Amino acid sequence: MFNVVGGFTALFAAVSYFAKQLFERKMELLAEQRKITFSKTYQLRADAISEAHGRLLDYQEAIQMFSMSGLNHQNNEARHNAVANINKLKDAYFDFMARRALYLPRATENKVREYFKRLYQYHLQYVFIKDHPPEERTVELKKWLETGEKMPDALKALEDDFRTVLGFTD
Repeated sequence: MFNVVGGFTALFAAVSYFAKQLFERKMELLAEQRKITFSKTYQLRADAISEAHGRLLDYQEAIQMFSMSGLNHQNNEARHNAVANINKLKDAYFDFMARRALYLPRATENKVREYFKRLYQYHLQYVFIKDHPPEERTVELKKWLETGEKMPDALKALEDDFRTVLGFTD
């Protein structure tokens, strides 16, 4: 009888050991799969942030170049080309946001959209200033200058948010 009990105990111990080994291996595989999934998700998020940042900077540069060039009605072709470029960059931004905003945290997505709106406002204010006589544009000129002064701080705040989302801390 002791042989039977001893045999069952040994068999039970062996089965328990192998079950534990199998469970631990499954848990390791699951952890590895999650790590890979997290890594891919993080990469998609990093790519989306990089692309959002690049698109905003391209759009901002086009608007600033348009504003600095002083284009007015005398040079319609250059003005048309500059505005077409700004509109192309705007459309590319909207296409990007429609497809990739999912990878941005909601708060960051909202900050990106807010910054884009500021840039767009800055551009529209400039167009209004250029298209209207001086006596009609004093308020708009003041708004345009105020918006321009706020842009560097707004961009820095957005870039800080990007860094935080990516896990960088200073």
